[in-house]
Amino acid sequence: MGCYHYEQKAAAAREKITKLEEEIEVIEKWTEMKLGEVIFDSNKDNWNQYTSVFDSKLINRSNLMFVIEDTNGNKFGGYL
Repeated sequence: MGCYHYEQKAAAAREKITKLEEEIEVIEKWTEMKLGEVIFDSNKDNWNQYTSVFDSKLINRSNLMFVIEDTNGNKFGGYL
């Protein structure tokens, strides 16, 4: 049973990666830009209202793309 569970998790991870790669391809086509580095990730970086590092990570940067995923899995955003 443990092996089957691992295979299910591995298959789900591969599917998620494939979907992400497809989404990146579409975004790059729409924007005519290539995805670079992630400079802020609210799941990893400080997003507290009073101590967030969001602004300091974006200052003096150009060609920024914002992708937001809500709690329902909907994705939206924009680029500058």
